[in-house]
Amino acid sequence: MIKSLSPFALTILLICLVSCQSVGSGPAPTAREREVEATSSVALTVEPTKTDQTVPMLKQLRRVDTGGDCAPRYKHGGMGACVNKAPCRGFGAMNDRGQILCTCYGDIGGCGEAQRCDEKKLTCVPDEEPPFNRPR
Repeated sequence: MIKSLSPFALTILLICLVSCQSVGSGPAPTAREREVEATSSVALTVEPTKTDQTVPMLKQLRRVDTGGDCAPRYKHGGMGACVNKAPCRGFGAMNDRGQILCTCYGDIGGCGEAQRCDEKKLTCVPDEEPPFNRPR
């Protein structure tokens, strides 16, 4: 069966190669067709994107499920985590050494007592502020 299939497969391959070559072999554009008309009187300047280097890049910690029942509850619903048998206003994450830490998107130790870790803003926000900009 394999031997009877080989000539057929070879024929299909040759047809594909010929069709691919014919697609890209159209007439070359003329010099007039290659010209681009300016749409602005200001010359285009290309510069590298400027970035704010004042904030150091943090290595992403791997989020982990920590379990437990000591997680703090937030005022408008939702809750933090229980990390190493202690309340955490954030979530548990594992560092390079395999230690489980309480963090809120780079804030090691989680958020303060009157704050919560916001999933949309990716930072600590006042606990009074409703999540996802919901009205109070």
